[in-house]
Parts: sequence; C-alpha cells; structure tokens
Amino acid sequence: MPHLSSWLSLATCALLAGVCYLAIRLILSSRAFKERTRGLPLPPGPKPYPLIGNLLHLPKGIAWHGYAEMCRKYGGMVYLDLGHRPLLVLDDLKVINELLDKRSAIYSSRITTGMFELVGWDWNLGMMPYGPRWRENRRVLWSHFHPSVVLKYEPAQRASVRRCLLRLLHSPERLVEHVRYSLGATMIEATYGLQAADTHDKYIAASDEGMKVLDLLVSGSSVFEFFPRLARVPTWLPFTQSVRRIHEARRNLAIMRDLPWEDARKQMAAGESSENCTMHDLVESFASLKGHAAAEGEENAKSIAAVVYSAGIDTTFTVISGFFAAIARHPEVQARARAELDAVVGPHRLPTLADRAALPYVDAVLKETMRWHVSAPLGVPHVCTADDEYGGMFIPAGTAIMVNIWSIMHNPEQFPQPEVFDPDRYFKHGKLDLGAGDPSVVFGFGRRICPGRHFAESVAWLYVASILHTLDVSLPLDANGAPVDEPLKISPGWRGDVIENLRCTIRPRSAAAEDLIRNGERRDED
Repeated sequence: MPHLSSWLSLATCALLAGVCYLAIRLILSSRAFKERTRGLPLPPGPKPYPLIGNLLHLPKGIAWHGYAEMCRKYGGMVYLDLGHRPLLVLDDLKVINELLDKRSAIYSSRITTGMFELVGWDWNLGMMPYGPRWRENRRVLWSHFHPSVVLKYEPAQRASVRRCLLRLLHSPERLVEHVRYSLGATMIEATYGLQAADTHDKYIAASDEGMKVLDLLVSGSSVFEFFPRLARVPTWLPFTQSVRRIHEARRNLAIMRDLPWEDARKQMAAGESSENCTMHDLVESFASLKGHAAAEGEENAKSIAAVVYSAGIDTTFTVISGFFAAIARHPEVQARARAELDAVVGPHRLPTLADRAALPYVDAVLKETMRWHVSAPLGVPHVCTADDEYGGMFIPAGTAIMVNIWSIMHNPEQFPQPEVFDPDRYFKHGKLDLGAGDPSVVFGFGRRICPGRHFAESVAWLYVASILHTLDVSLPLDANGAPVDEPLKISPGWRGDVIENLRCTIRPRSAAAEDLIRNGERRDED
C-alpha cells in the first residue's frame, strides 16, 4: 500500500500546513489588533468562545428583552464579537448622546450589504452608507419635512383620519385593515398628490409587495453576499427558488418606486396635480436641468419620493395600533381626554393641529403610547467608521452600534412600573411635561434621526385626538359579557412590531359624534 501511504502523508502535510497558516494569520491579526487598541480594553460583555465569538450569547427570544438583561449585567454598553462584525449594544442615554450625537461624524454610517444592490434597493436612504450621496438626499428630504413645512400636509392628514373613522363606523372588526389602509392613502396623497381608491388601491398594493423585500433580507439569503454572481443563474433551472425571490423582489421594488411617480407625472402634465405634495417640489428642483443632469435629477427625486412613501406607513401604524390596545384597557384615560377635547374643540368639528397646544393631556396620551409600545425597539444599527475611544475603552472601526430604545423607554428607575400605561408621566400641573424622558428617541439619533419625524408625529396626533373625540374603544366581551383582556402577542419585524391579537369593541361615543364622523366635511366647511 505504498501509493495510499504516500497520499495520506501528503494530505497530513497539507493539513498541518493549513493549520500553521491559520495560526500565523491569527497571531499576526492579534498583534495588529493590539497595536490598534494601544492597550485599551474593549467594552464589557460576555466572554467570547474560540472561533465563534459571542454568537451563542445572542438573545433567543425577544431580542430587546435579551439585550436589556445584558446591559443590566454589564452596564449601559455591551460588546459582542460576532466574527464578521462586532456589535455594541447601548441603552444608556449619556453614552448614546456622546457617541451618536457628539461624534456623529464617525457614527452615522450603516451596515453595507450586497443584497441591497442585488434586489435594487440601494437607493433606500435609510440604509444608505454615510457619504456625499446620503447627505444630499437627506438635505433634500429635510427641506420637505422640517416643522415649518409640515403644516401643508395637514389637509391630506385630516382626510386620512376622516376616512379611517368612517371605515371604523361601518366595520369596526376590521380595525387593523382600516388603519393601515388609511395611513397608506395619506402617504400617497402627501407624497404624490394622488387619491387612493376606496378598496384594492394599486399603489398601496405595490408598496405592500415591494416592502416584502425586508423578509428576504433577513431570511437567510446570505450566500448571495459572498457569491453575488449566483443571482445571475437562470431561474428556469431547478433549485433556484432563492434566485427567483431576488428577481421578484427587484421587480416589486421597481414597481413600488416607478408606478406612483409615473401616474403623478401624467397628472401634473394634465394640470391636475396638487401643489401640497412632496413630488411637486421635487419636480421643481430639477425642472431647470437639461439632458443627463435632468434625467439623473429625476431618478434621484423618484427615489426620495419612494422613501417618503414606503417609510411613512409602518412606524405610524405601529403607534396607532398600540394606542388602540392601550385605551381599550383604560376607559379613565378616554374620559379625561374627552373632557379636554369637549372644552377646547367642542362637538361640531374634529380636532386640528392648531388645537394641539391647548390639548396637553391628549398630547400626553400620544407620548405615553410611543413609550409604552415602541415602534422600532432596536432602531436601525449605526456603524462606526473609525477606531474610537470612550471611557478608557476601545471601539473598533466597523462596529455596529445598536440602541435598545425599548430598554430606555422601559427603565424602571426612570419610568416606575414601565409596563403600565400612564399618560400622567407626561402631564404635570396641567401641562405637557417631558421630564420623564422624551419618547421621540424612537425616531433615532445624531445625523440619522428620521427627517420625517414631525410629519409622522402630527399624523399620529390627529388620529389619537380624533379617535378620542368621536369613538368609544373598549375590550371585547366574552359570552358572559365580561371583558376579554388577553396578553398582547407581539410579532417583531423590520416593518414594525405588530400586535397580532389586537381586538377592540368600537362604537361612536354619541349620536352627535356619529353624525360628526358621517358629515365632518360639510360641518367643517360650515
């Protein structure tokens, strides 16, 4: 067996050589890393295992609960070695302010992934790496949504509220569907100046299909990250379901981006477009350009409009869902809010944004809703683009920075009994008081704070105020007439944290309120 013996010897030598090579690489990389750290320790965290780092320490259940436990054990910042990229979890506002706000020049990027390019979503501002392209798009977007501009969208927002109230009057059992559809119609009108159909609207359907890309991005298609050319494999071959999903996602995203823009352009050409929409101003921004510059300007504007529309639905929907879940369990909150609304607004019209300053308790209800049911518990991770030092600890370049917003908003030292819905946390001496902690942190930090936050909060406030003014919301009853207060089932995901078992009994609070819902347009005009 000399021939077999020779092959075994060669294989053994090759294996030993490979092991030696890896060992040398590890030693060299370890020395290089020590030189980078200048002897500084990494932030605290669970001790990593050889080769796999802290992969086994990742939370098994609800992620933000697991990370909150880690931060309670190790402090306001926890470092995890995930091999390909370290992760730093934060739930201390002092640390967050120092890193993400004061040092935003190096803490404002995002995790780059080839999958975004493969599915044709590299135009998404929210996931775009920090740089000149992001800064320009962010500047344009902010120009349409800073506080002094947001008021122009109020007609579309109020129309959305009226649609939702009327739908809830007709079929309250379809609460989730009505809220989501009405918010979609708001974003279509505010972004493109288009009117959504009463049912089966093509733009809302296109957005829903396009946003399914988020499921693909987190479903384990990482092989395409390392071998992107696999996405070019012909889809007629067997076992190419993943490739077909990528192609389908790319097609759906293109429809979501192009369909409403093209229809709105036709409407503008016919002189039927509203000037109170984002697209009208975007078109004006490149109207004077010629040739390639004009085409490039339109493509950029089309992407910005799609970001506005697609990003404006889910987080607001999550807030409104949490609001229904909360007030159904707290009739005393409804009673106090109605008393304030009756005194300020009266029975003959719906609330407007001009009433907001005179309705501090209603504002407190919204703030507590945002705290109690956080719309994006872990936000979107930032990425540190340069080696940094904080508190005598070393933070390597490339570290993903995740903020546990849920943990911040449920800190028992800051919010006693944080699981309890209590608007009085934000209502002191007859005024709105954010001393307990502003829940607007849900909109992000530093240069990555959501540019549409003022629009989103104004929509949510109009929904909250109008629902409290016109509807009575309570828990469903069982066969014996007793309220059914079952624990909320939360389904976490990229599109917001959905309450799976949101069920309420919804009725008009009075005959006058029902008449106001049905004839709100006419009465407002009167």
